[in-house]
Amino acid sequence: MIKSMVKVGAFPHQKEIKDFDFNFQPGINKDQILDFSTLRFLESQENIVFLDSSGVGKTYLATSIGIAAAKRRCSTYSLNVMICCNN
Repeated sequence: MIKSMVKVGAFPHQKEIKDFDFNFQPGINKDQILDFSTLRFLESQENIVFLDSSGVGKTYLATSIGIAAAKRRCSTYSLNVMICCNN
């Protein structure tokens, strides 16, 4: 069941937050990201958005949080915002 939830989410890669190299991007607030991975923001009915230049880990972090949500049986779907805006 969990594997199918992750598969349906159409994530670009199968990465988890535990594997993210926070030392590579010291400007990222590790505690805040780890808090996001608890999915508490969903319970509060809040959204999170990652904004920064390319190559800093936005997709990795968003995907890993999405996978964490799918593993907890939350309905998830990954999409590229540029594709979404162009359609």
